[in-house]
Amino acid sequence: NRALRLANFGYLGHMWELYGMWGWIALLLGASAGEGAKGVALVSFLAIAVGAVGCVWAGRAADVDLTAKGSSPTHYHHGIQIARRARVTIVAMAVSGACCLLVAVVHDHFEWLVAVSLVWGVAVVADSAQFSTIISEVSDRRYVGTALTMQMVLGFLLTVVSVRVVGGIGDAYGWNWAAASLAPGPALGILAMWRLAREAGTTS
Repeated sequence: NRALRLANFGYLGHMWELYGMWGWIALLLGASAGEGAKGVALVSFLAIAVGAVGCVWAGRAADVDLTAKGSSPTHYHHGIQIARRARVTIVAMAVSGACCLLVAVVHDHFEWLVAVSLVWGVAVVADSAQFSTIISEVSDRRYVGTALTMQMVLGFLLTVVSVRVVGGIGDAYGWNWAAASLAPGPALGILAMWRLAREAGTTS
């Protein structure tokens, strides 16, 4: 099931970045602000909590009533819906991936770092639910539960690696490089979801 594989690859790219960001954002901000700086804990909280805004946006952008004019659901509509969800994930990962690199660039300027971190927080989790939805839509109907379980297992197993890697890079080379090390995740995720969107669109 090529569509299922592509959706899983996209999810893994997303997960490489998500928990690396969530796990280390406080230390990344603290390293920029310096000792005794106030507000780091609050900004860290907001950078994670503001993800709710991104999730609402992604859900509304991806869920389109394709049968509003009274037509019944078809294979054509199904393909359009999957392609649309895939494009939403691409937008979110493009923004969050760019933020990984921007954080590395502005790390020595705390005010700019705060601004970029808040945008990052919106984008980094916005697409999360879309991957699970796509998995449920493209997998064999007999094995949807198994497909979702495997997706979650593989994704959270990968986060164990990414959190350790990012922390190690931060300690050894600095938190600007740690942030940049998250960018390959969304880059590879975009590639997978672009292929899925293209194939879903041409076969619908």
